[in-house]
Amino acid sequence: MTHTDPVAIRARWAVMGLLIVIAGACARFVPVHGTTPVPLVEALPISVGIYYDEAFLNASHRAERHRERPWIVQFGKANAELFDDVFGIMFERSGRIEEMPAEGRRAAGLDAILEPRIEEYALLTPDDSGLNYFAASIKYRIYLHAPDGTLIESWPVTAYGKSPVRMFREKQALRKASMLAIRDAAASLALEFAGQQRVQAWLNDKGVTAHATRN
Repeated sequence: MTHTDPVAIRARWAVMGLLIVIAGACARFVPVHGTTPVPLVEALPISVGIYYDEAFLNASHRAERHRERPWIVQFGKANAELFDDVFGIMFERSGRIEEMPAEGRRAAGLDAILEPRIEEYALLTPDDSGLNYFAASIKYRIYLHAPDGTLIESWPVTAYGKSPVRMFREKQALRKASMLAIRDAAASLALEFAGQQRVQAWLNDKGVTAHATRN
């Protein structure tokens, strides 16, 4: 029988932990933040709960490039904050809910539940394109549920952002490109929500007419 030395095991774990710390220290972290205007639309007279899962709230993307330090873009917080803003203007009443209703239960006081999910984040660096800008794209899927969790409709939203690199300001350019992509998604949500076929039918059943966009 082979006996494993506990001291050796602890030493191996310590080395592994040190390597993880070193790898993280070498990465370039880019927390995305900032404020951007959202489109003005007439609020629909309904009450909507907003559900973000942990993957959405803590969304980040690690981009590995040959012979470069990796980029780690942290954009979950900015996503949730801007989406909160746009949902606040889309509906007369909106607010976050902590969980989806359990089977056989119904979320009280709500006409619907909106659940955005992030399906993909893609990054284009100056080294990728040979041009002096960063570009980001984010693919979302939006789910509209009835108060009991039944799916009414889902649809994709793909958003883009691009920002030029100025003197030694790569992080700022990447941060701005990501924020512009989130803003692009928020604008698409506000302007295209009522145009989704089954969403439109659901609104009609509730006697709600979508208003034109305000300038």
